[in-house]
Amino acid sequence: MHSKFSYLTGLFLILISLFSSCNDKLEINAEWKDITVVYGILNQNDSIHYLKINNSFLGDYSAYDMAKVSDSIQYKQLEVALYKVKIANGHNDTVKKIVFNDTILPKDAGIFATDNNVIYYSTERLLNNNESSEDYRFDLSVYVPKYDKTVSASTYLLSKFPVDVPNTNPQVTVNLMARGDFPMKWRTTKNAKLYQVTIRFHWTEITTSGDTLSKYLDFVQPYVRSQTITGNESMSQLLSGKSFLSFLGSEIPVSDTIVKRIAWEKALDFNFIVANDDMNTYIQVSQPSMGISQEKPMYSNIVNGVGIFASRFNQSVPEKKLHQETLDSLSASHYTRQLKFLNNRETGEYWLQHPMK
Repeated sequence: MHSKFSYLTGLFLILISLFSSCNDKLEINAEWKDITVVYGILNQNDSIHYLKINNSFLGDYSAYDMAKVSDSIQYKQLEVALYKVKIANGHNDTVKKIVFNDTILPKDAGIFATDNNVIYYSTERLLNNNESSEDYRFDLSVYVPKYDKTVSASTYLLSKFPVDVPNTNPQVTVNLMARGDFPMKWRTTKNAKLYQVTIRFHWTEITTSGDTLSKYLDFVQPYVRSQTITGNESMSQLLSGKSFLSFLGSEIPVSDTIVKRIAWEKALDFNFIVANDDMNTYIQVSQPSMGISQEKPMYSNIVNGVGIFASRFNQSVPEKKLHQETLDSLSASHYTRQLKFLNNRETGEYWLQHPMK
């Protein structure tokens, strides 16, 4: 939970910095105007949905000093609701109102105040099991009573998509030996633009004191983008065996207290995270400028405010077995041999003697 909000807050700070730098003619002591800043990403797989809503500020003191006072960036009262609108068959009917309540969650120390980190949340399910994401739109409404204004935004949810490689066949292994590449292949889903795969590697460690420890590492791949958002587009990405072994060699510590390490029988989980076109544009605009001119445009899809209201989706192909050549590479390659991984034969013998529960 804590790391999720570190990430959320980081993107929120990026948004604030973009907003504050978008106009080089801003008068520091100009007449104050309330500007609502919204950050939210919907995912129907989540059990809790969060929104970060603040106001921008202007005053006679240092911006860094004012930012540390929670009253400078928090509204005292908001009415936050999400409307589920059915759009199938030409309809445009609101079928459900989801009210978001406020709570206070921990926040990492930084420029902005940490004593009153207000987050809006809901535990309502966005879609039922028999409902399709393509049949609905979700409209956000934020009413600010103090200024009698409504801030709004809309997004569409994303849905499951076919992954061809790796597939769910338990007999098909994944080969990531040092001299090879593993091609990941899938087809896109409607309204999604940005795709990222994270490979989670699981292993067990035996220590000199006799302890048995379960560990994992996440090997995050670069973003890839689809050509369109219409769906059913073929996409692929190569997973380098050399990079995989090099990553493990650099991230897993060499230790004299480790007797041996054993890759799990089903050692790999392939986790796909996809985001819609609005989130893709927001990330592209938020990236540092590489040119001489550092001025960047601000992207926002919030009506009567600034920020981003978008959607994402996650799905997995879990518990994939490593090919025997990969297990031998783990044990013998110059990237990982110092880590004391068992080879293919030894790994098989270990799990015969110590079956996983």
